[in-house]
Amino acid sequence: TFDFSSATMPIFSFDYHMFGDGMGNLRLYIYDNALSSWVEVWNQFNNQGNQWHNVKLCLGDYAGLSAVKMRFKAET
Repeated sequence: TFDFSSATMPIFSFDYHMFGDGMGNLRLYIYDNALSSWVEVWNQFNNQGNQWHNVKLCLGDYAGLSAVKMRFKAET
């Protein structure tokens, strides 16, 4: 759970590494209290090469919220 209550333009940054045949997908979800469900905000599929990649997501829609839940889901 993340606290964005004092953030005007929150940024979520992470690194990922997806290398090899049969690489599936990686998804990031945020729980939307208004919808009472998980909403996909980012995804990546398949082999991305033998290197680390950095992602920076602007989460401005969640600015001012005090309990933002996020989860990753990896599938092969």
